[in-house]
Amino acid sequence: MSIERTLNEAIRSIARVDHLALFSGKSVDYKRIAEIAGLSKADLAKLAAVKQSSVRFDEKIPTDVANRLRQVGTIENLVAGYFRGDVLKVRLWFMVPNYELGNISPRDMIRFWRGDKLLNFVIDACVP
Repeated sequence: MSIERTLNEAIRSIARVDHLALFSGKSVDYKRIAEIAGLSKADLAKLAAVKQSSVRFDEKIPTDVANRLRQVGTIENLVAGYFRGDVLKVRLWFMVPNYELGNISPRDMIRFWRGDKLLNFVIDACVP
């Protein structure tokens, strides 16, 4: 089993409530996930190692982009649980440098794909 698949399965099992309505049935609101975390198409292209022109948010979204955004969306829902579903607080949390993350914002942690460290931080802080 790949590390990527293991991470996807782990974070899905932790975030049991979709506080931000990002995942509805088989549909995922990829664009909203990117907006909440403040990720641009350029950021997503770099994360997924695809051309920026191929980044899209419809049914033809590149698989690697979709995988990263599902991971980010799950982290967003964990944080939203802590903030009782307040999307504005979640957005702010992603933008503000965090002392516990080495004065790096969670957004930048994602942009440089330190998702493992960010996920561990969020789990420690948000999951009872």
